[in-house]
Formats: sequence, C-alpha cells, structure tokens
Amino acid sequence: MDTLLISRFREEYPKCMMCTFSIFPSLKSATLEPYNATLSVQLLNLDNIMKPVMEIVNYICTHALNHRQFKNLIAELDKGLPDDLPLHCTVRRLSKGQGKLKMLPDLVQSVFAFVNKLKLFKAHIQKGDLMHFPTLLKASGQVTSAALNKQIARYATLVENLHESFVTRFHDLQLKRPQITFLVDPFNAETDCLKAPLVTDEAAAELEMIDLCEEDQLEPALREGTIEFWKSVPMEKYPNVKWAELKILSMFGSTYVCESVFSALKHVKSKHPSVLTDTHVKELLRVAITEYKPDLKRIVQGKECQKSH
Repeated sequence: MDTLLISRFREEYPKCMMCTFSIFPSLKSATLEPYNATLSVQLLNLDNIMKPVMEIVNYICTHALNHRQFKNLIAELDKGLPDDLPLHCTVRRLSKGQGKLKMLPDLVQSVFAFVNKLKLFKAHIQKGDLMHFPTLLKASGQVTSAALNKQIARYATLVENLHESFVTRFHDLQLKRPQITFLVDPFNAETDCLKAPLVTDEAAAELEMIDLCEEDQLEPALREGTIEFWKSVPMEKYPNVKWAELKILSMFGSTYVCESVFSALKHVKSKHPSVLTDTHVKELLRVAITEYKPDLKRIVQGKECQKSH
C-alpha cells in the first residue's frame, strides 16, 4: 500500500521533494501481516517508526477534508486495499493495519508463514548470509568487519527472540491446525479432527466427516470460497459438522471490528450529540460498523403509507 501511495504522490506533486527510508530488516520478499507487526513492535521497540505512523493516521482520520481525500485516493488505486483507516492510540497495538472480514484461517496462514520465514532469516543471518536483508547488505560495505559482525550478532539475537516469541504465543493455535484445515479443506482433513468442545458427539461427527468426504457434488462449491461452500452443506444431514464449522467461523481472525467500534464511538459520543442515550449510541454503532445491507424496498412495501390530511 505504501508503494502505491508514494507513486501517486509523485504523480500529483512532481516538483515536491520526497524523503523515503527503509526499516530494518528490509524483507524484500516478505509481507509483514498486522499480527506480525503487532508483536514486532512490542519486542523490537520500533516506536520511532510507529509513533509517526500513528500520528499521520490520526491526522487523516480527524480532519474531514483529508479523510475524504484519502478515501477517494484508495478507491482510485483499486488494488484490494482497505477502504478506510481506524483511529490509533498507543494502547491499541492490535489495530495496526488489520483489515475487516478476516477469518481465523487468515490469521493462521499469516502467523505460521511468518514463523517459517523467521526460521529462515535466523539461519541465514547466523551464517552471515544477508540475502534477505538488502539494506544491511548495502551498509556492510561502508563499515569495518568488526562493526558489521557486531551488528549481525545483534540482529541475529533480535530475530531469534522474535521467533521464540511467536512460537510461544501461538502454541495453542498450532495445536488447533487440524480443525483449521477442516474448515478450509474438509475433503483432505482428518476424519477424527473434531473434538470437544467443538462437537458434543465425537463419534457422530467422525461418521459425518466420512460422509462429507464422499459428497462429490459439494466439491465445486469449495472453489467459490470457504463461506460459500459451508452455505451449501445441509444442516439436516451434517448437524455436528455444521455446528463445528459455525463455532470456528465465529472466532475473530483480527480485532478490526473491535477497533472500528472505538473509532466510530469517538465520532458518535462527542460533545455535540449530547442528548444521545446509551440506547441511541448502541444503535448508531450497529449501523456504523455492520456489513449488513437492508432491503429497504422490501421493508417499505410491508408498511402502510400514512397520508397527511
């Protein structure tokens, strides 16, 4: 997203001077997901980077003109980017960069892909191979060997600590990977992967999994996406499997919805609409953050028109 914005700024303001910088490590082939960034900030202490970022985000969100211009810019880029930014503060670490409508499989994929990349980075940097650290590689020719070795040792320790932190924090999630596989690809999941408390009858769930794997007519629906596939699985035939699927899907893959509530509340509950009661605030927040789109025509058709006298 930052690359797209910088390119657009250069087109709009060709005569202005622009200063850019890289953040170590410069992971050319890796994308740091919001969860990775969250833990990285805490462990690596990147406040010198994150504080200016949060100040810029808050400035955009709290100034109506800038906010509208920013949303229009994102819409014009049309690169599958989030359509808005939530407000940030220092105690809301998990809000940084997360997108809406994220499911638990998105979290699992992002976290464990990053863990495997950290293992690779750790092995390379411990051998002095800076292939994945182009910024450090470029700087290595400008310092003495002793200084370079000292920095490599420091960065190797940071990467190792970050890897250990991720493994520890997501140990429980690692144990639930068979259930995540069941949600994303039930045809290749283990038939005995559904355990309590996901299901109340493990034996019945195992038999349903065997039947589901033989449902050849359902396989094409899986290509349309996880949600669409499970919509096509009948509750009457697979009650235990369906309840397990609903429980897993209800788990939040990010804190985006929670952070959106805080952002919306800041605008709703202000000194201007002071007559609002708690009931009003609740309803306004539901309208502000919901993805539900009501069928207004159908609602109106069910109402009797009251003509004025």
